[in-house]
Amino acid sequence: MGSQEFHDLANVTQAMIWKGVAAVTRARIDIAHTRLLREETQELRLRAQEARTRSEAHAVRAAYSAERALLAADWVARVAARPRLPA
Repeated sequence: MGSQEFHDLANVTQAMIWKGVAAVTRARIDIAHTRLLREETQELRLRAQEARTRSEAHAVRAAYSAERALLAADWVARVAARPRLPA
């Protein structure tokens, strides 16, 4: 192998190594980006779950309040319908 052939082979080898380094760097960046997206997605899911929980809690409170209002109205109607005792 001549000197020029050796240098050509070294240049090709060096270029392949740098392509590999660039590919690994891109892969690491992609992995880091994916991790960030996963963390953001988890946070958004937790927020959505908390919002649903709060919404459900408000709905339960509203239903409970409505039920209490109906019971109170029923009680008032029953009291009003009782015969009055003479004074």
